[in-house]
Amino acid sequence: MTHYFDHEAPAILIRDAEVHAPESLGRRDVLMHHGRVSAIADRIDPVPPGTRVIEAEGRILIPGFIDSHLHITGGGSIGAGPISREPEFTFGDIVAAGITTAISPKGADSISRSYEAMLQKARALAAEGLDTRLWSNGFGNPPQSLTESVTRDLFLIPEFVGAKIALSDFLAPPWTPDELHRLLWQVLSGSQMAGKLGIIHVHAGILPGGLGVIEDVVHRYDFTGTDENARHGASRSVGGHFQITHCNWNEGLLDETMRVTRLGGYADITAGMPDRSGFGSEIPGDEAIMYLLREGVDASRITISSDAGGNEAYLDEFRRVETLIRLIPPRIDEVFRNLIVRQGLSVGQAVRMASTNVAEMFDWPYKGRVMVGGAADLVLLDADYGVASVITAGRLVVEDGRVLESGLTSGDLELVRRTAREVEPA
Repeated sequence: MTHYFDHEAPAILIRDAEVHAPESLGRRDVLMHHGRVSAIADRIDPVPPGTRVIEAEGRILIPGFIDSHLHITGGGSIGAGPISREPEFTFGDIVAAGITTAISPKGADSISRSYEAMLQKARALAAEGLDTRLWSNGFGNPPQSLTESVTRDLFLIPEFVGAKIALSDFLAPPWTPDELHRLLWQVLSGSQMAGKLGIIHVHAGILPGGLGVIEDVVHRYDFTGTDENARHGASRSVGGHFQITHCNWNEGLLDETMRVTRLGGYADITAGMPDRSGFGSEIPGDEAIMYLLREGVDASRITISSDAGGNEAYLDEFRRVETLIRLIPPRIDEVFRNLIVRQGLSVGQAVRMASTNVAEMFDWPYKGRVMVGGAADLVLLDADYGVASVITAGRLVVEDGRVLESGLTSGDLELVRRTAREVEPA
């Protein structure tokens, strides 16, 4: 899709950055133009005319975060009704958190949040410079879709990358192994014809034993293991097409998810998990990741998403919303920083979980890495491993913590905020 700003985006040179690609490349210069990284070297001279130079002075440069669960048109709480309905996100809301690629699902509300609205919002964000993709289906069984089927969604519409389902949740419909296999067939057939990989993104709730149907499908229908199958598109195991999100609701769910990762699947940690909600069972993102690693889960099977746009509502005795915990960016960057500062992981390890692993799950070789020819979606960190500057689609959109481009539709909101500040009493 053509970006509205293509004609005004100069080349950018980041001078003297400590590059983690995710592997450490040492201190390098990184040049980018037309949305791609064009050169990485110890020193890039001469500087092309018209290039914007950013002096990193040894600060860390990483690939931008890839958020595989961000409700771009807003979500809401289950059971709290219309008052919990979240607004849409602006471009600036998202990129300020270091997110340079977003994949949006439907939530439990599959009626008022239409696919048409979600697709149009995705294209609006993409036009502003944020690579935005979509999940077909939501909580539905039979599966819901924008076109006649999930297969046609993936085949006909470039933004769709797979299908979302819900398991082990009070609002999740039942899935038999045959039904799930049929959905897997829809995802794989549509994505293969479109040249995509195709993933099933699984919303996991707190009911025990709900992920067993995935294990049944993997054991009954695995199709890899021969060169002939590989030539027909079976590039990974059946398990490798499943990503289990919200798996840090509690330790029991983490244990169930571990079994799926050992079959090739992915454990997706929800950075926006309301660990301050008082339930007591939720596991903060960095702690959940360390638990998985201690239990022997392959680090390449762990991803992080935000669930931004959802919220958790707590009602009083009259069923009025007493507390609303909003799941909004930034949260991936919070987990990323905690993995380094609190848990002692290397920058490269944290980068893999927040970016590279997601790109590899979707088989996007041009994303999740700082590499020549790769997407110019990059984040420059501050001294405390927080997001300082963000480049998306080759444009500097956040500089030293200041959002330079809030989005074309955010002006009125900014005016409201400024007016509110002006009338506050001293």
